[in-house]
Amino acid sequence: MSVLPNTTHAPEEAASWMPALPTRTVRCYLCACEFDVAPKAMSASCPHCYRRIVVEDVVIRGPWWGGKIETCGAVEIHKRTRATATVLLAGAGVLIHGYLDGSVVSGGLVRLTERATVKGRVRAPRIEIHPGAVIDNALLEIPATPLEALAPIGTPELAPAA
Repeated sequence: MSVLPNTTHAPEEAASWMPALPTRTVRCYLCACEFDVAPKAMSASCPHCYRRIVVEDVVIRGPWWGGKIETCGAVEIHKRTRATATVLLAGAGVLIHGYLDGSVVSGGLVRLTERATVKGRVRAPRIEIHPGAVIDNALLEIPATPLEALAPIGTPELAPAA
């Protein structure tokens, strides 16, 4: 009769022989928790709030309208593109070349290029406005940290400005 070796290992012991896999850190746009995902991951489950979240970058190249645009990555709105959304949530930042009607909440830089037009609220730790950008009936908010920018996402105060 053979005796099997003890196969229970502590996670620290198991990690010592496993190769280190590349990861990237993302921040959940629902609970603002940071965690690591695979570099090419498109979606993940947040280990804190256990909800499915999108972690890939979103690029809008044509007309878009809908309720929410949500991602832990970055959002880019191309030139000559008109996007209408109640809330645009981006953990890594927003780049606007075209027109956006809706509220923006970002944990990173929001950049409005010279042909950008924004109508709604913008909340981000950094907002960069190039000469020529149009801010139409918008409220700009700059909280102290990215965590504060993403923390109150579920509140009604993020409704589009009237």
